[in-house]
Amino acid sequence: KETPIIEELKSTIEDLDVYYKKNEEWHLGQAIVYAYMFLKEKKVNQCEIILTYISQINDERKEHKYKFSYQEVEKKVIGYIKQYLKFYLNIYEHKVKRNESSRNLTFPFKNMRKGQKNFISLTSEIMSLGGVAFIEAPTGIGKTISALYPSAKSFSETSNDKIFYLTAKNTGKDAAYLASSILVKHGLDVGVIYITAKEKICACPGASCNPDECPFAKGYYSKLKQALSDAIKNKKLYNINEIKKITDKYKICPFEFSLDLSLYMDIVIADYNYFFDPIVHLERYFEVDASNYIVLVDEAHNLLDRASEMYSETLSYSLFKECRTDYRYADKTLKRAFSRVNKIFTQQLENNEVGSKVIDDIEHETYLALNSLSNNMSNFLKENDFHPSDVSIDFSRRLNRFLKLISNRNCTVTRKTIFHILNTVAKAYSCISSRHYIKICLVEALSKVEMKIITTLINFHIVLIAIKLELSKSCSVSNRTNYHAKECTVILVVLWLIKTENNIALDSILIKNDEA
Repeated sequence: KETPIIEELKSTIEDLDVYYKKNEEWHLGQAIVYAYMFLKEKKVNQCEIILTYISQINDERKEHKYKFSYQEVEKKVIGYIKQYLKFYLNIYEHKVKRNESSRNLTFPFKNMRKGQKNFISLTSEIMSLGGVAFIEAPTGIGKTISALYPSAKSFSETSNDKIFYLTAKNTGKDAAYLASSILVKHGLDVGVIYITAKEKICACPGASCNPDECPFAKGYYSKLKQALSDAIKNKKLYNINEIKKITDKYKICPFEFSLDLSLYMDIVIADYNYFFDPIVHLERYFEVDASNYIVLVDEAHNLLDRASEMYSETLSYSLFKECRTDYRYADKTLKRAFSRVNKIFTQQLENNEVGSKVIDDIEHETYLALNSLSNNMSNFLKENDFHPSDVSIDFSRRLNRFLKLISNRNCTVTRKTIFHILNTVAKAYSCISSRHYIKICLVEALSKVEMKIITTLINFHIVLIAIKLELSKSCSVSNRTNYHAKECTVILVVLWLIKTENNIALDSILIKNDEA
């Protein structure tokens, strides 16, 4: 019988020998796992493994060959499994300790402030039964600890496994981190991480996130396992300073490490974007079952403006022309792609008067032209030693986001495209009509998984009541909510708008408020 060959192909812009030397261990390990599955299924005693490296810059190609018996491959795979189990045994043991500490946790202050008891009671109910609660409370009541304390208690009482505390401002994150620290000092055995924005935590400002320009990206994954083990074993609270202590030790990217470490933390404190944004949300959390996540949304009235930003992007003709000039020495394929997009802008300038033109959807030919430009710009950068200007980088980023928003099939709400003509400038916007801003951001994001949500509001409840209708097809406003007459009237108007637009029956809506 011929010896079967298992080949693993890798492509890179790096020198092939350097790339192979840095990554041989895990590339070979990947191929060995494939080989084990093949040999076991086919009942074959040996195989040849080839690691093939291909340059993205030229036609260079290099091969590295190995021979293994079935017994050798099996021994290596069992070794990998033992390493994996050893790592996750620590995770399992931590969760046992976490749940036990959660069971014994008491409120960390001697006395409760007025309103805290009701706040905590309602939150506990949602943690146990599931669902959505919208809570308004005055400043100074202690909303953060009142939401986090019962959420942490639910670790021992339910299958809840992770808490996301989301907010729009650093002050909100600071308050959540402080409250979490208080719970830890009071005996709660949890891992807490504060996700800092990339531009604030970056260890190599101005450099691109690749091994050629950033030394902290070199060998990242070969160092990650030990860095994670170190972090999980030795520390419970991670803010920017604590994260940098670990990443400075291992010479790895602090931002990427904070995201990887957050997978093993119990409380994740972050900006709205990491959960709601359709482009930059943390996909790693939604690749598996997310029904055991708790989501605490602080000051949710800020989501109105943030949602419109998340689901909108602008392509400016003036920015496009500057980018085209920057790529004036590009190959013919990229130049043709620029010409096709230029034609789209000039046609809009010729065919429309000054003002805004709203269309239901962007034409398929326009999408193809924009997508072709994006792909060809990416290919040109891979194949050439070319450093684009900041303007070109900005345009490329906007173009990619524009395309992703257009092609986002997870949104069931109609997206409008606006061509805005102002003097000699044409801008193409992919945005959402105002009625849809919150519905897209909250309903679409949260209906993917079963989640327990506590939303803290400050003098803003109208749109969110409408969202509750979208999520549950019913809405109840009780006396304890204590709405004013003016606010209840606007709530009725919002509900009527949604009924009119979506033909939703309002029979189950109950408003108990004599004044209203």
